[in-house]
Amino acid sequence: MLKPFNEKRLFLLATLAAGLPIWFVSYHSFSQGMFTIISEVLVFLLATYAAFQIKDKNKIIFFTIAGGFILAIILKIIIDIFMNPSDHNLWPFELILYMIAAFLFSGVGVGLGWGIRKILTTHSK
Repeated sequence: MLKPFNEKRLFLLATLAAGLPIWFVSYHSFSQGMFTIISEVLVFLLATYAAFQIKDKNKIIFFTIAGGFILAIILKIIIDIFMNPSDHNLWPFELILYMIAAFLFSGVGVGLGWGIRKILTTHSK
């Protein structure tokens, strides 16, 4: 449970949820796309759960989780460039695409969590 609300803890959790599936997979590996999808699904589930549990902080949750996802991708790019400098030669474009995915998955997750909480509190009254 995420109570009491702590942005730093949520940011760290989002960074780990997005990063752990992809940090240890080679950039040239065939399965990297699958692990990227896993990290996006974990970010979506974390956003849904956080928005469901924490009331009236949806914007903060959205930006905190999206920021954690983006930090995980930046760390992945840094790790890959350190291992092989020729990887990620188009990293600005890659970062833009991952930022779009971060905002999409965290936004839909927060919206879904907020909607579920709204439905359950409306029907429980």
